[in-house]
Amino acid sequence: MREFQQRNFLCWLFLLLSFAYPQPLKVSTTQSLQKLWEVGEDFVTYETKYIFRNSSSQPASLIDRNFLFLTPLGEVIEKGAEPMKTEGTVPPKGELEWVDYPYIAKRWADEALKKNSDRLILRQFFRLKKGEEIFEISCDTFYFLDSSKIAKVSLPPKIVLMRAFKKPIPVDARDREGIPVLPWVAKELLLDNPQLARLEEHCLIGLQPGTTFLRFDAEGVKASTAVEVIPNIGDEKILPPRLRLLPGEKRFIYVDNLPPDEITGFVIEDKKVASRGEIEVIPHSEWNPKDALQEDIKEVGEFIEGKVLGRTKIIVRGLKSGVRREGEIEVVSMREEPMNRWRVAMFIFKDVEVEVEGRVEKLSYKSEEIEGIKEAGRRFSEVIKYFTAGNLSMDIWVAVVEKPKITTELVEDTKVYGYRLNMYKADSLLRKLSEEIFQKPLSYFDDIIVCSPMPKAGAAWGGWEYHIDGAVVRGLYIPNYWREGTPLWGDMVEVMLHEWIHCLEGHVVRSGLEPIPSADGGAVEGEVLSAVKDPTFRRPQKVKTWMPFYLHILRDFLSSEDWAKLQTRYKKVQLNPSAG
Repeated sequence: MREFQQRNFLCWLFLLLSFAYPQPLKVSTTQSLQKLWEVGEDFVTYETKYIFRNSSSQPASLIDRNFLFLTPLGEVIEKGAEPMKTEGTVPPKGELEWVDYPYIAKRWADEALKKNSDRLILRQFFRLKKGEEIFEISCDTFYFLDSSKIAKVSLPPKIVLMRAFKKPIPVDARDREGIPVLPWVAKELLLDNPQLARLEEHCLIGLQPGTTFLRFDAEGVKASTAVEVIPNIGDEKILPPRLRLLPGEKRFIYVDNLPPDEITGFVIEDKKVASRGEIEVIPHSEWNPKDALQEDIKEVGEFIEGKVLGRTKIIVRGLKSGVRREGEIEVVSMREEPMNRWRVAMFIFKDVEVEVEGRVEKLSYKSEEIEGIKEAGRRFSEVIKYFTAGNLSMDIWVAVVEKPKITTELVEDTKVYGYRLNMYKADSLLRKLSEEIFQKPLSYFDDIIVCSPMPKAGAAWGGWEYHIDGAVVRGLYIPNYWREGTPLWGDMVEVMLHEWIHCLEGHVVRSGLEPIPSADGGAVEGEVLSAVKDPTFRRPQKVKTWMPFYLHILRDFLSSEDWAKLQTRYKKVQLNPSAG
């Protein structure tokens, strides 16, 4: 009897306390929609909808989120480096639908398979705020790695790809409950006519123009789609939009879009404008881009030389098949005065002190390396002038930063490519240094180049974008002391130009001009192309660097008129002197 009375008393006490202290906010997440959004050679993205339910009488605001990819046994495959800002408000006694596009890398799926897991789990952690209270909830999303789970397959009505291009197959495979089965395990795909296209893992490669069918057929699950291989852009032209030469300049011509074992020959209509030529490298005491280029390409078999200003056609024939290709050669002059100017702030951080894998690393540039970076900047400026035929002048403002050092707070681990400076985190520091050293706001410049001796860094980065004081500024980051191109182009010059072209890509589009090829779009002779590759260029095996490809981008795709239209800070100041 006494025990019953005690339990009864405790129940009443709990009830009274529940009225005095409101129940904590209850928010649940469920995944109501998951569909294929984008697919690449080594990644896939699913559009995923989350529903947040709020049972309290107060709103809750999303703050940020982070993630883990793991196996069902809790083995971590990948972990988010830092929280990502997330916005949204869950209304009182209501719901919030929030859509995400989580990126799933093939390497994470491969790692899970090595651990004998049949699925990959994405666990998202959300932080929310209700009043002064901050709390965390999580939600799991599953992706199967077992092809036997496939109960339904969807393919697009038609897949179109260019000849000699590689394209991932947008196959959407699901289990009986609609949970995705990652596309890399769908091995039951077959092509009716393998002479027109071929399968390579979960990608299609176009071989010859024509139409065939791609079919999925396994244990009663069937799907099919038409695959149309269309001519490559290079099947019709050689070097669109044209090949631009300076008088006396020699460039190689390489045609990779003719049938196998074809014997090729080419003629130039007006030999007064341009003709075949031979390279004779005459070393000069002072380094210059023209000599470096001639040395770089001297072992290639066929060259054309610019003679006098003008335009002419180049006609390439396949002597066996009779195939005919046409292109245009334009011989242009080197401008004495540029059409435009590009302002660059180069910050060379002498020291870095960061924690890597639990260990503090202290690295410094040697004095000769700092001088080497300055020389790279000088040569980079010369290369820009030569490759643009004098249309663009590169004005580089150099600052060697003794203090402060690059510290752990400004660094992130990219996993695949190692450690790098996070340019967004370094934004306030760079602004301060620009004012102190150059007496100019950071928005005065079109680009920011940051060099620092970062430990365990495997790549340079270009194309960081800032919106500062109404101006768009882009940046590139170069870790360590890069010696690519030595001795032809000099330490760091090639990597610096590559990353700067990534910055230029955004400026070109923003200025209303036709996009230029990506700096990553270079292809070697015989290479199967992917979407990023430029079909109008091939690098012969005997060419030593990618610099001829960068010349192709800056010279052949951008005319003098285009360089004049490019919306640099210099151009904006000319149009509006009050802009600073």
